[in-house]
Amino acid sequence: MTFPNLMGLRSMGDRPGKQGNLASTRGEGEAPWREALMESTGTIHEAIGNLQKTGLQICLLVTSGGELVGTVTDGDVRRGILNGLDLTSPVEGIMRKEPLVVPIGLSEEAALQVMKVNMIGALPVVDADRWVVGLYLLNELLAPDRHGN
Repeated sequence: MTFPNLMGLRSMGDRPGKQGNLASTRGEGEAPWREALMESTGTIHEAIGNLQKTGLQICLLVTSGGELVGTVTDGDVRRGILNGLDLTSPVEGIMRKEPLVVPIGLSEEAALQVMKVNMIGALPVVDADRWVVGLYLLNELLAPDRHGN
């Protein structure tokens, strides 16, 4: 599901002085992590659809104004269903309300360490207003071709 009011979400490219060297923003065209953006007012069913569509293993839940308010992974969905929620339940009921995030400018090496220590596969990058500006993905940071091998 696409949310038209999220189309203006700030990007690294239109933020002067900010670096855009995040794992999942490499390459041509639109950054794949943008597909993981979902309004926090959605349902668990919509979150499952988002997870399936993106393959990123995370939904980035934002307000209609674009502020990150939580994340959802497939594990959160499973736990919610096991706790009696159904697919029409609000996604807010399963979201991680205080997700681990990092600021713009954190090096890939530092992001990788944060991810390893916390055993997570995805790490949102936010600006001072908590707007999502990127996403580090563990599998991309660990990819052999990224290290010149």
